Amino acid sequence: MINFIEIVAAPTIRLVTEKGLFGKPYIRLGKLVATVGNSVFQWGGVLGYALAGHPALLGKFCTDVSRNVPLEQFTKELTRTRGLVEKYLAEAEGQEKTFFELYTQREFRELGIDILARGPSNKLDKKIDMVVAWNVISLAFAKGTAFGYHLPAKFKEYWEQEYRMQPHSEWQDARAHGLVLPEVQKTIPLEEAIATMVEMALGWDAKERHRLDMHEIQFLKTLSRR
Repeated sequence: MINFIEIVAAPTIRLVTEKGLFGKPYIRLGKLVATVGNSVFQWGGVLGYALAGHPALLGKFCTDVSRNVPLEQFTKELTRTRGLVEKYLAEAEGQEKTFFELYTQREFRELGIDILARGPSNKLDKKIDMVVAWNVISLAFAKGTAFGYHLPAKFKEYWEQEYRMQPHSEWQDARAHGLVLPEVQKTIPLEEAIATMVEMALGWDAKERHRLDMHEIQFLKTLSRR
């Protein structure tokens, strides 16, 4: 069985995964946080934003498919995350409203790394095995989902700020500090991201033998047409 987060994270994981001498995969810490973590945080936000007010449907994408988590339990856990989201936003007050500031820099600070310091930290090259990496990835997705779900207007504000056209020098500086970014910028409207999320969701549902009912499928298709 495949959890939805595995579908979401797969593209960036493929970009940054390396293998050791004995073929054991790992991801370097810098790329784990700045590339995979940052990406799934945003996609989690898109999911939460699109499904704000629909906890039962959201739970189908956020819980482990191998466990039968009751809706009441998931809803309680989701409710508890609102305070954490508000705390993170309060601490980011006055900073530029981007996911780099809200998620990536914060995660690195908690690891004792100043990502913008002159000269990259040696800690960024630390090899992280996939078990630990998935813990980081799952937490990033959960944080993003909570942000989009509880504060959709604020998430939209961050999204639009993130995907504005940035000065070329800032874009190249972000790439120089480890973010895997294309040389040419591309704006991504939130509506386009939701449509992509719906496509991933329906593809996942088909693989997981229709965990969604017809009403939920129709609702998702409606979201992608907005």
